Amino acid sequence: MMTTPDKFLNARLDEWERLGDQAYPFQTGSRDEGQPVEHVSWRRGPGSVEFGLRHVATLRAIVANHVYDQYGCDSCEYPGYCPVLALAADFSTHPDYRQEWAPGAA
Repeated sequence: MMTTPDKFLNARLDEWERLGDQAYPFQTGSRDEGQPVEHVSWRRGPGSVEFGLRHVATLRAIVANHVYDQYGCDSCEYPGYCPVLALAADFSTHPDYRQEWAPGAA
């Protein structure tokens, strides 16, 4: 079954929420440095879980404002650009990520 960027990103956010009090992933690497961004490091300590859950809630609010169909985002004013695509790109190494979602891939 084909997924859309909004469903893909919500599934990754579900995974983050399931981590709960274990840890909150943060990125290593930088697109600016030409390195792939990987979610392999873990932040722990006071406030990290609360921060992680607030961050997930913020990302969900962004995704909720962007509805995808077979033609793309129905909500964006600018064809070819949607913030959900930029957010999904953080998970570009996930097996369900589709390269046509990569920023600038159109």
